[in-house]
Amino acid sequence: MLAVLLIVILRAVVTEVAQDVIEVRYPRGYLHWDRSGKIANDLLLRFPGIEVDEGSPAEVTLSHKDEQVTFVYGVQLARVVLIPKSAQSDKLGDYANEFINIVLRNLEVKTLTRVAQRVIYHILTESKAEAEERLEKFAKRHHAGANVLSSSGDERLSAKKLRELMLRFEDEKTGINITLKAGESVFNITGPNSDELRPHIPPPKYFLVFSADIYTKQPLAAAELIVSELIRSNDKLVSTRLLPLFTD
Repeated sequence: MLAVLLIVILRAVVTEVAQDVIEVRYPRGYLHWDRSGKIANDLLLRFPGIEVDEGSPAEVTLSHKDEQVTFVYGVQLARVVLIPKSAQSDKLGDYANEFINIVLRNLEVKTLTRVAQRVIYHILTESKAEAEERLEKFAKRHHAGANVLSSSGDERLSAKKLRELMLRFEDEKTGINITLKAGESVFNITGPNSDELRPHIPPPKYFLVFSADIYTKQPLAAAELIVSELIRSNDKLVSTRLLPLFTD
């Protein structure tokens, strides 16, 4: 019984949330040129710990290093990028709801041309080769292009392997872009003390990158957008419906 249990655990797919992003786009946000400083002050007051990184006529970037969150706002868009500390984290909703409302209110935005959220998961593997193998197996199982070049009859083409898969699904109102590709995280240290520090750096991590981008296709009244509810709904859709399709 114990042996069976160990096999199940060893074969379980382990995933982690690598990034969660929400972005709203709008036309004619020209009040940015007059009110970017006020928006920055409003944000600094509302979110203690964030700092202004850079500003330009096009956009302003702020960040909170400890929370690993970045804010961007400008003439055309407002965006929040978060590296969650856990899969259960709802920090994106906490930050994005008030951030986006502050930006839209100051810029007097009435209509949004696009609302999108991108969630990136890492499906952990033992090696990069295993990640590439999982990608190819998925593509073959679902007839998603894995054998396209092999049927060309040209050795220059048939020798090439599938390295990234991009899928797009749409209806009249919304769409979903899904990307799969192998990835790795390797830490490199250089400098006078590198030999002493190298034994303490984290080991390499290998994974299959799963990215889901959920977006609107039609204009939306800014007053109708409830950011926190949208994020909660999208996160649940990705984690319970989309991701399992790519990890079996």
